[in-house]
Amino acid sequence: HEALEMTGLQQAVEAGGWVDLHFHKHLTAFYQSEEGEWTVEPDGTLICHGIDFPRSGFILKIPLGRDVEMKGEISFDIPETVNKSHFGSGFGPLIHWLPTCTDGVRAMIYHLDAHSACTKAYATSSSNSTADISFPLQEWNSFSIRSADGKFSYDVNGHTMASNHDLAALGLEDASGFLGFSAYRVPIGTRVRVRNVSVRKITAAALAPIAATGC
Repeated sequence: HEALEMTGLQQAVEAGGWVDLHFHKHLTAFYQSEEGEWTVEPDGTLICHGIDFPRSGFILKIPLGRDVEMKGEISFDIPETVNKSHFGSGFGPLIHWLPTCTDGVRAMIYHLDAHSACTKAYATSSSNSTADISFPLQEWNSFSIRSADGKFSYDVNGHTMASNHDLAALGLEDASGFLGFSAYRVPIGTRVRVRNVSVRKITAAALAPIAATGC
């Protein structure tokens, strides 16, 4: 079933409109970096298990083009009692990833505590990023990341965090590649959940802000 669904994914996206991205038990449609541990719950929710590694990737093996949007919801299950890295912990959607380099634009959400987080997007280095914006953390946090014509925008919980940002300014050399998720030092014994992920083909008009910047 998973193989048949993935075979028609590119065609479905090219046809226009939102296409749901499902996570099946064996995750054969996704590349998982050796440093990560990913599973799927019976209801189809993707689970990233915390192993406190600096970078863990989960990438859809099927390229969906340069002009694309991905949306979904993210939840952090990180109790205040666990030991956290002093570098912080984060998770977010990833686009334009290529296997020959560490590029790709990551719209990272950094978990601060049970009620607060901050976010910024970067490619080759977290020191060269969009603005670092704080926002109230919810149980489930919606996201949208979209890229077209060499620029990208992203939103969290219905608020615009970056709009029409130039990909080259972040150091991204190639706006092709794959999409997925990136985890950063998620604490051991904790997890991040992902659900309701959809993708679609877009034009530059979709990069316009959907709400006031920030929260």
